[in-house]
Amino acid sequence: MLSGLQNIDHAILLYIQNNWHLPVLDPIMRGLSAAGELGFFWLIVSIPLLIRKKTRLAGLTTLLAIILSLVFGELILKNIIRRPRPFHEFPSVELLIKAPSSFSFPSVHAMTSFAAAGVLSAHYPKAAPWVWIMAITIAYTRLYLFVHYPSDLLGGMILGLICSFLLVKLFKTHKIRF
Repeated sequence: MLSGLQNIDHAILLYIQNNWHLPVLDPIMRGLSAAGELGFFWLIVSIPLLIRKKTRLAGLTTLLAIILSLVFGELILKNIIRRPRPFHEFPSVELLIKAPSSFSFPSVHAMTSFAAAGVLSAHYPKAAPWVWIMAITIAYTRLYLFVHYPSDLLGGMILGLICSFLLVKLFKTHKIRF
């Protein structure tokens, strides 16, 4: 079963690499990926929310969801699973960014993006389409740049959504206010 998943991962990733690369997109993808590093874009979005009392809960919940996903994904799961990145298996592919030194599963970019998007869309439903578009785009850059497999993104997305769901539910159920 794992070899079947790995074959699907390879097929999708190589298809993107061979068919969806455009030189005009390369700097855009590098920039969006850099913005997603350790949830940086989402921190920039959430920190101003901490200033006003009316938006503080959304800002704090977003920050906590990012931190929680980083702890479980970056510190725990990556070091347990220890999955090599795609460029280790396909060394002939030229990377457009510096090769990340950490393991591949789960994708931190996907985790933090989906953790933040889950919280922000729960607090601001009208902004949800834009938040999800940005989360998906940041996650996709990791495939485009050949530093993650699709299943790394899927794992990161699921973990990020679980973190956001648990925190939104916790604060809502216990009527926690800041």
